[in-house]
Amino acid sequence: MRPSALLLLVGFAASACTPEPDPGTEDPTPGPSHPCYDAWGPLPADGRLHVDASAGAGGDGSFGAPFDGLDAALQASRSTGERQIVLAGGDYEGTWLLSDSQGDSGLDIAGCGADSTLLHGVVLPTPVPPDAVVDLLQPLFDITGASTVDVGLRDLALVGGRRALIVRDGAGGGGPILVERVAVLDSVRLGVLIDGAATVAQLWDVQIEG
Repeated sequence: MRPSALLLLVGFAASACTPEPDPGTEDPTPGPSHPCYDAWGPLPADGRLHVDASAGAGGDGSFGAPFDGLDAALQASRSTGERQIVLAGGDYEGTWLLSDSQGDSGLDIAGCGADSTLLHGVVLPTPVPPDAVVDLLQPLFDITGASTVDVGLRDLALVGGRRALIVRDGAGGGGPILVERVAVLDSVRLGVLIDGAATVAQLWDVQIEG
């Protein structure tokens, strides 16, 4: 057999034994070219859950199949221990209570920027003493409890809440609640309420308008 024919045969055999790359093994997180990378940062060691308002239902929180809302991401974070939730640009509605009793200490919630990721308050039936129930606009985030520590909110906007952000009852005493690059827009009563002598929150580049 001629040497050239032998080389061709060896090359064919080698290529036949080399598996095709599995698309599912590609890096499932966005790189530096992604528009939200500056806000989200690199993948943390304890994992990340992705949310995209434009995603379809049934996502698993991965970059390729994000959840369509923050509620599903919080539920997954509490069950898996993944400590970062990132939200793509878009509009999200809801009211969210964060506490250590639910497993939220150490949680980092990051949007894609205050001009891009907009969280909107919702109106829900609310008990009003002594015995009335009225429809009231809810806070966007209520962070509570003396054991709730090291929670971060950053790079997003809170729109139209009633006391849009509440930090209370000693939250942050063992590790501050950190709020960075957040816009608070059109809140009905107070934009931000930090309540309680033992409550500790650090606010950096927080703009309150309306």
